[in-house]
Amino acid sequence: MQRHYNSDASLPMQRHYNSDASLPMQRHYNSESSLPVIRHYNSDASLPMQRHYNSDASLPMQRHYNSDASLPMQRHYNSDASLPMQRHYNSDASLPMQRHYNSDASLPMQRHYNSDASLPMQRHYNSDASLPMHRHYNSDASLPMQRYYNYSEASLPMQRHYNSDASLPMQRHYNSDARLPMHRFYNSEASLSMQRHYNSNARLPMHRLYNSEASLPMQRHYNSDASLPMQRHYNSDASLPMQRHYNSDASLPMHRHYNSDASLPMQRHYNSDASLPMQRHYNYSEASLPMQRHYNSDASLPMQRHYNSDASLPMQRHYNSDASLPMQRHYNYSEASLPMQRHYNSDASLPMQRHYNSDASLPMQRHYNYSEASLPMQRHYNS
Repeated sequence: MQRHYNSDASLPMQRHYNSDASLPMQRHYNSESSLPVIRHYNSDASLPMQRHYNSDASLPMQRHYNSDASLPMQRHYNSDASLPMQRHYNSDASLPMQRHYNSDASLPMQRHYNSDASLPMQRHYNSDASLPMHRHYNSDASLPMQRYYNYSEASLPMQRHYNSDASLPMQRHYNSDARLPMHRFYNSEASLSMQRHYNSNARLPMHRLYNSEASLPMQRHYNSDASLPMQRHYNSDASLPMQRHYNSDASLPMHRHYNSDASLPMQRHYNSDASLPMQRHYNYSEASLPMQRHYNSDASLPMQRHYNSDASLPMQRHYNSDASLPMQRHYNYSEASLPMQRHYNSDASLPMQRHYNSDASLPMQRHYNYSEASLPMQRHYNS
């Protein structure tokens, strides 16, 4: 089956919608199917079709929407199609169009929104468009604009200051002396480079300390002795490297125990005997056996997904009565000794393809509608 919609299904289907299916179908919608079709919508299919919508299909079509299709079409929407079209929206299409929105389309358009379109437009929003526009928002547009916002002297380039002295380049200060480069200080002494201190002595480089002694590099301590490098301890003895313990003895490396004996490495137990490595058990009293997902009564056997009564057999998805056989998706017949393919039929001894027919002895292709299943199915929907 190919898409025919015709009376003779013995022929391969391409998109015809015609009376003679003996010819390969291309998109015609015409009366003469002996010719290959390209999108015409015209009366003469002997000519190749491009998108015309015009009266003369002998010419190649580009998007005209005009009266004279002898000229190539670009987007005009104008009266004179003899000229190539760019986006004008103006009265004189003889000039190339850029986005003007102005009265004189003879000049190239940049974004002005001003009264004098003879000058190239950059983003001004100012009174004098004769100067190139940068973002000023200031009174003097004769100077290039950087983001100022705050001081009257636009002759200096703007960096983010928010300060009183704009003669110096702006970095993020929030300080009183803008003559010094800004790093994130929040301190009183801006003469030193800023790292994140939050401390009293800004002359020392800042690492994340939150401690009293800023002379030492900061790692995450939260402890009393910052002279030692910080790992995540939360314990009383910071002389030992920190792993996640939450235990009383930090001298032992921490794995996730949550148990009483931290001398043993921790895997996820949640059991009574932490001397054994933890796998996900949850359900049986004998932790000496490795845990797989059982949920059964006998944990001595490895667990696969059974949900059956006999866990001694490996589990595949059965949902059947006999778990001694490997499970494939059956759902419908009592003989689980046969491998399951999608049948939905009465005879499961045959491999299943999508039939939905009466004779499952034949391989299934998408038929749906005719009684002779001996023929391969393509999309027919016909008699």
